[in-house]
Amino acid sequence: MNRLKNKFCLGDLVAAALVLLLGFSVFAVSYFGKSEGDVCVLRTPDTRTVLPLSEDTEFDITSNGIDLHIVVENGKARVESSDCPDKICVHRGEISKSGQSAVCVPARLSLVIESEGESDADFIIG
Repeated sequence: MNRLKNKFCLGDLVAAALVLLLGFSVFAVSYFGKSEGDVCVLRTPDTRTVLPLSEDTEFDITSNGIDLHIVVENGKARVESSDCPDKICVHRGEISKSGQSAVCVPARLSLVIESEGESDADFIIG
């Protein structure tokens, strides 16, 4: 009976190293490649508010029957507390880099960090 032996060849090691390098590269670009944001855009079904990250502020807001406490300080924004059941928005923590967001789905509220001059469009064709 012919048994298969587990052998690693040089090609397997090179392929594994390339996969690890590619994974690390994607992580590094997505995490370290983002610039610091300038403003925090707060959106609810009824409002759109732009909060400069350079000014410390905190306030309470009610959206979709849920009370939230929003804090902007030291160039970072966060949902400090929320009445929502799962509190994913609170556990998200501080956001400060362009493109980061914190979302409370039950409250239908989002905080998105943007750089000055950034628009809602992802890209322009033409």
